[in-house]
Amino acid sequence: MENTKQAINRRKFLKLSGASAAVLGLGFYIPAGAKPSEAQAFNLLDIPEGFMSLNPFIEINEKGEVIIYNHKPEMGQGTWQSMPALIAEELNLDFEQVQVKMAMASSAYGNMTVGGSASVRTGFIPMRRVGAAAKQMLLTAAATAWQVPIEELSTEKGIITHAKSGKSDHIGAFVAAAATLEAPKEPSLKPKTEWKILGRKILRPDVEEKVDGRAIFGIDVKVDGMVYATTSHHSLLTAKVSSIDSTDTKSVPGVLDVIEVERRVFGNTAPSIAVIADSYYAATQGQKKLKINWNTGSDGNFNTDKVFEDLKKMKNEKGAVHTNIGDVDQALEQASDKLERVYETPFLAHSPMEPMNVTVAIQGDKCEIWAPTQVPTSAKQDAARQLDIPIDNVTLHTTYLGGGFGRRLFTDFLSEALSIAKQVNRPVKLIWTREEDTLAGPFRPGVVYSSRAALDAQGKLSAWEEKVIGPSISFSINPSADTSQVDRGAMECISDSHYALPHFRTHFVHYPVPIALGWWRSVYASTNVFAHECFMDEMAEKAGMDPIDFRIEHLQEEPRFIKVLEKVKEMSGWGKSLPEGTGMGVAIAKSFASTCAHVVQVSRKPAGGMVIDRIWTAIDCGTYVNPDTVKGQTEGNIVMALTAALRDGITFKDGMAQQTNFHNYRMLRINETPAMEIHIMENDENPGGVGEPGFPPLAPALANAVYAAGGERIYTLPFNINQV
Repeated sequence: MENTKQAINRRKFLKLSGASAAVLGLGFYIPAGAKPSEAQAFNLLDIPEGFMSLNPFIEINEKGEVIIYNHKPEMGQGTWQSMPALIAEELNLDFEQVQVKMAMASSAYGNMTVGGSASVRTGFIPMRRVGAAAKQMLLTAAATAWQVPIEELSTEKGIITHAKSGKSDHIGAFVAAAATLEAPKEPSLKPKTEWKILGRKILRPDVEEKVDGRAIFGIDVKVDGMVYATTSHHSLLTAKVSSIDSTDTKSVPGVLDVIEVERRVFGNTAPSIAVIADSYYAATQGQKKLKINWNTGSDGNFNTDKVFEDLKKMKNEKGAVHTNIGDVDQALEQASDKLERVYETPFLAHSPMEPMNVTVAIQGDKCEIWAPTQVPTSAKQDAARQLDIPIDNVTLHTTYLGGGFGRRLFTDFLSEALSIAKQVNRPVKLIWTREEDTLAGPFRPGVVYSSRAALDAQGKLSAWEEKVIGPSISFSINPSADTSQVDRGAMECISDSHYALPHFRTHFVHYPVPIALGWWRSVYASTNVFAHECFMDEMAEKAGMDPIDFRIEHLQEEPRFIKVLEKVKEMSGWGKSLPEGTGMGVAIAKSFASTCAHVVQVSRKPAGGMVIDRIWTAIDCGTYVNPDTVKGQTEGNIVMALTAALRDGITFKDGMAQQTNFHNYRMLRINETPAMEIHIMENDENPGGVGEPGFPPLAPALANAVYAAGGERIYTLPFNINQV
């Protein structure tokens, strides 16, 4: 049955978390139904003396010094520069004139969530309107003060000038009067030809303090009188605590207590055991001596080998049909030239370099939180709900995040810290160990793909059926979801394939698992594109066509795709004569509103196996803020995608993850990173995301290169490049 319903998915969550926002007044977000008290108090704890607010994002003092508040958490993706740059451009400031601060979690900013590579593409117009409206208010105040027409004024680098009279002054001279004015609802925006910040290389203001150690991450926070805690978990959400022996733990010097707390993972709850101590070292030493007996019930036999055995057996199940064009069954039945393949991608952990942590202080009916979170406003809401206190009584400071990748869209670690703080009646700093961070999830789902396709007499794709067989993130976080329907999020980059196909059908076959699942960098695109683009390559071979030409042949209605492929073809010298044992592979995908293609070159080593020689990348992300950020994020995607393709999956035995730390859940090292060349396509299209689109096409491009260099076709990730 074709899907008519939808459980909560990542895009919907990212849109709704922090409230449903409308663009009003200055063009900044004011959520429908926002409490005036909270909206008015957006930064009362943080406004420096002498500064006045023109709106929640901009503060200026009488000297003309400017503070711009970044409302999007910074986890390495560049929002600390991109969001303020959008505002500063319309204010006609040099970026060096701006002091950037992190905004307090508040409904005044609407959706503060970072995820889905959405910050620039959703904030591009609203944030510019914030700056443009403030500029117009300042010009209006100056025109009134000088009794001249506003049209005769100009502003540059924080100076307002009236050329006819020769008058000029800095914006600080007019901020008090401007703050009393009503904000224009439709301020005019600068044309691209006048941009001086956007589209140019601008130094990110967070980099210097991250290098010299001044940057404050969540793990750096210290609060007077705080205790430390760390928690122990089971990989199974369904596991219960049968018994705890904390005798040896409590004998460790510095250990204060051992308590059971609740971990809330959206609609699921699971127990965890907290060790509280006067130092983090004491807490971890005590944790090592803790003896927990878990009751895993029937889920205790959860085993990765069995999961993938089951998933492969389900390839003939219809599941829930999503896309359905033409008559796939008839086309496949009548075709003489067809192919069928099965692909497999593993469970993975997020493993950000900064493990989960949060600091919480509860005093009476008030709570203060310091959190490296991707969801400041919804984290604040969750805290108020859990403590049963008014949301105005919760203050949340967002620190720098030492990586997120979707893991910090979850507030499960915050729920634990709140429970601990309430029981011990002292401020608590909770830090998960790397081992707990690895075994507890949430995990990227392991998935199997069944692909069937046929060619017509002209060598073009006539029919294609793809099945996504595996667990659903949406169903996992929403236990009341109708699991007979399609998880639309699980179909990204497959159901919305841009290849022209007369007969095309996609299915989702659900397989429930008793572990926490979560959005992982590029989510299902990170796995779906591997199957989709490897299969496309094999169909090109079957048609006797060059892989790039075959793709272009099926993308005639997608000119931006064709331009990206042509560019990466030119960059790599695709088609040139290569030494024996050397091959190139290509893959392309559109995700998060951006299109990216990679060409990977590999060559066989004399001692066996292969090495990655070079990677060429072309990305079309439309209009962009900072080319250095686009390139940096694409490089990060490549490295993370190589890690996912070549290193370790998460495997389960008797319900427990078998990987614990970086010795058996390995990361790619810098000396293993191949040379990269990245080209950003230039156009005036709407901004796309850059935090994730570089990830999905990498693994299939690599697998296709291995085959082109004389290796076997790759159908399962991860694989060992030293054994191909």
